[in-house]
Amino acid sequence: MEKTSSATRKEAAPADRKRSRRRRSSYAIYIYRLLEGLYQDVGIKASLMRILDDFMGDIVERLSMEAARLARYDNCSTTTPRDVFSASRLILPPELGKFANSEAARNINKFNASK
Repeated sequence: MEKTSSATRKEAAPADRKRSRRRRSSYAIYIYRLLEGLYQDVGIKASLMRILDDFMGDIVERLSMEAARLARYDNCSTTTPRDVFSASRLILPPELGKFANSEAARNINKFNASK
């Protein structure tokens, strides 16, 4: 009778073991909190929430890819706030990019002041 190692026995484990699904990050809670803060008596349908969530995910992905590309142009392995600011000015429409940068700078200053 042939002996099997413990590594071989682990590989032969039953395949019916339930695998946990990978959690998908979502912006739904943040969108809902923002909506609740602006309009207390207004709700949102689940289908619209999925659309807004996909839209936010797409914008964040495009901004992060552009910021990483700008960091590579500077021969840096780390994305800096300057790269993110520049990416937002490139990706977003002109007025929205300026507004996003001013809000980000205001919140960064507020965060640094609270330290």
